[in-house]
Amino acid sequence: MTTNRLFACCIPILTLTLGACGAIPRATLPSSLVIEDYDKSELKLVVSPFGDANPINVGEVSADGQIQFDWPEVNADKIEGSEFHMGSIARAVGMNFCNDKEIKRNDEVAKAVAIQNISLVKYGKPVGALSPATQKELNDNAGSNRSSSLVLGSSIFWLYSDSDAVFEAKCVINMENEGNYSFKEVTNYNLELKRGWNVVQHSLVEKQDWESEGSRGSLPKTITKTSVIEIPGSINWYMNYWANDELLDIEHKLLTQTPVTRQAFESWVPTKLGELNRTSYAINEQLATIANKNNLHVVFSGGDKDIDLTIADSAGSKDTVGVFTMTLDMTGTQWKDEVETGYRSSALMRGTPVLIEFNSKTKHTAMTYNANDRFIVKALAENMDPETLWGYLEGLQLDQLE
Repeated sequence: MTTNRLFACCIPILTLTLGACGAIPRATLPSSLVIEDYDKSELKLVVSPFGDANPINVGEVSADGQIQFDWPEVNADKIEGSEFHMGSIARAVGMNFCNDKEIKRNDEVAKAVAIQNISLVKYGKPVGALSPATQKELNDNAGSNRSSSLVLGSSIFWLYSDSDAVFEAKCVINMENEGNYSFKEVTNYNLELKRGWNVVQHSLVEKQDWESEGSRGSLPKTITKTSVIEIPGSINWYMNYWANDELLDIEHKLLTQTPVTRQAFESWVPTKLGELNRTSYAINEQLATIANKNNLHVVFSGGDKDIDLTIADSAGSKDTVGVFTMTLDMTGTQWKDEVETGYRSSALMRGTPVLIEFNSKTKHTAMTYNANDRFIVKALAENMDPETLWGYLEGLQLDQLE
């Protein structure tokens, strides 16, 4: 069993000075506040220390990856529900359980809340997260990954305090696992907080390696959490980006478009589909199959054949653009799943990507696809296979619906 240490060294640092009040003033950005190899558009930086209902814009990332923080002054007393998120400084910095603890200095009346996540936001939606750390691998030091080999280094997080305060303490946790390890995990806290936003450096200084029956890993042994008035130049800025920009841009475009009017649906709805006659239709009704009321629902029948058709306009509808892009995503590749009664698939029907569900026993077919870069089409058919149903749907002339 070995013990590894992180030794401090004197290195020049590039800094962004933080204000002593609630707002952090703008400053010339040092080279350390940049996301390397950044290939996204401009993004907002947003935190939610007082809950998702109270997002706070704290800056932006420019198209060249430069990070510009602009932390606003905040009065937590005026934010509804803030009292449910704020607590003692000890709780805010994670000093929740200790087998042994020593609190040297503490302003017990001060309330604080930690900002662990800085969200990257595009079109008002979270698309990623910003991680400031000395090494990218520090993200793997999370509690769920503690069986892996931990990486020594530092990260930073922000702490909002409702008053000037000091907190100096030590927390000791007895770490025991019979036959594997027995040691004390020690966290030292040294915080001098100003009212408003504060930066805290979290450093894993020492780790405890363990090995048992072919498995090995490491656990935190010595940790420091210290307030800093400057962002160290050793901090790098990493981005975890999970959004699909192509689909986001489509959603945004759709939301800016004008929906098709009831009159346009009325003028367009056909009286026949092939040899099938229209037997009923309804416009702008609430349907169980789709949330958007800007739709046309029409039924065509003839002999033993029926087609139940819904056409929904996703333009200008937050309820529907997600369905539109989800359909795009699901039909992006062709696949087929065999089931007991038939199959489900994503297929190209003469060039158009379509989701298909076919019951070979009942000859029931369901199809969903997008049309004209805005419409979601859902069709349910009795006594038809997918090829036959598609033959009817091709005659819809949706390009004339506008």
